[in-house]
Amino acid sequence: MTNTFTQSINTLRALSLWTALLATTTCWAHHSPEETIAILSARIEADPSPIVLTQRAAERVILSRFSEARTDLEQAIALDERFWMAHLDLANVLHKMGNTEEGLRHIDTALEKFSSTRSRCSFRQLQAILYEANDEPVKALDAINRAIQQGSVELDDFLRRSKLQAVLKLNKERLLDLEHAMTLNPGIVLKNEYIDALIDAKHWEKALPLVEQRLDQSRRKSPWLIRRAKILGNRTYMKQASEDLKNAETEIEKLLNPERPHLGLMVELAQIYEMTDRPLEAERIRIILDKTTESF
Repeated sequence: MTNTFTQSINTLRALSLWTALLATTTCWAHHSPEETIAILSARIEADPSPIVLTQRAAERVILSRFSEARTDLEQAIALDERFWMAHLDLANVLHKMGNTEEGLRHIDTALEKFSSTRSRCSFRQLQAILYEANDEPVKALDAINRAIQQGSVELDDFLRRSKLQAVLKLNKERLLDLEHAMTLNPGIVLKNEYIDALIDAKHWEKALPLVEQRLDQSRRKSPWLIRRAKILGNRTYMKQASEDLKNAETEIEKLLNPERPHLGLMVELAQIYEMTDRPLEAERIRIILDKTTESF
């Protein structure tokens, strides 16, 4: 179930650096993608440029018009082979079209061509996403480590490395890397990830006071009740663990909208079902999560 949640979040995160940059540096905020494409097409017809072609490709990706986006990006590269952002977006589009292996090959070729720190870091970030989507966690971990070695201090990269280390059960490395990451990117998200890493590593004595502190501080209790139940259940405090899970489920059911279920709440509910030996209910949540993932 955790893997399903991770895949859905990774789907949301699988945007290239150029697409993210586009959102903050262009003036298309008041236009629909279709209107923006029309404006960009007029510019391209008058004077085709790699930048404008890549911008149009990004808009077409928003509309899931991946074949057209691929054509734009290939044309951009034909106009300027050294425009590395077009190569990055092309690899991402190939992945979105279901050609993940081809996307990975394109990244390998690009890494041979480009030497700037920024470009290589960006290619490694995307490479990690594609390897993870391809169910190759060892290669994905190597790629994200290389991105971090290139100087990335992005929260998503630290989280992706931690999740991959969890999959590979590299508990010691995960804890050490998170401790270092928190000095570079301090904040509540990595602190929470560190608590999860302590729980996964069965460091109950160190994790419990941190969980109880969060439980006291948080308005929404369910995530921390579930974490405490994991700790207490493994320390044979079964009655208290059962009570925590019951209270967490009650809170989630009050917040959950059946018509538009919140992904995080659904994952929490699935965890509770799994921890309370209700496989049919857990399977029902898995199906919903799978459908949600496919919609992105």
